[in-house]
Amino acid sequence: MLAKLIIAGTVGALIGAAAVAAAAPELNLRGGRFKPPTYAELSPDQKTYVDREIAAGRTPGPGGPSNINLRSPEMADLSRPLTEYLRFKSPMQRKLKEIAIMLTARFWGGQYVWYSHRQQALDAGLNPAIISAMAAGERPADMSADEAAVYDFATSCCRPGR
Repeated sequence: MLAKLIIAGTVGALIGAAAVAAAAPELNLRGGRFKPPTYAELSPDQKTYVDREIAAGRTPGPGGPSNINLRSPEMADLSRPLTEYLRFKSPMQRKLKEIAIMLTARFWGGQYVWYSHRQQALDAGLNPAIISAMAAGERPADMSADEAAVYDFATSCCRPGR
């Protein structure tokens, strides 16, 4: 009888472990400075954050800020409204936002941000010659007054030593 209970308990534990492993999402995060955790390594607050992101259709993936947001789920939650306003609701033209984003990405060496926003800048109508000049570290020629103002402001903010 005891042997049957031990066997049943072991089988139940294995099935439970398999169910938990199957339910745990594969995060596939990237990171150089911060080692990307697996779902099993997350704290309860981090798991709550990841589960909420997945439920909202924002599955944490290899790109974007997911690996950093996991360091402080509370900060990620608090910053979401500001981020959404800046990205989607602020009155600035989208192509102008993309200039600032891309210059900041170039300054900080954010290759993922640069390449993902390169396409977004093209979709927003930014001249490919402007993107090419920024990629080469050159001031683009033939910018509109608004484009030049954003370029000048962003590059003044992204000078070494600032």
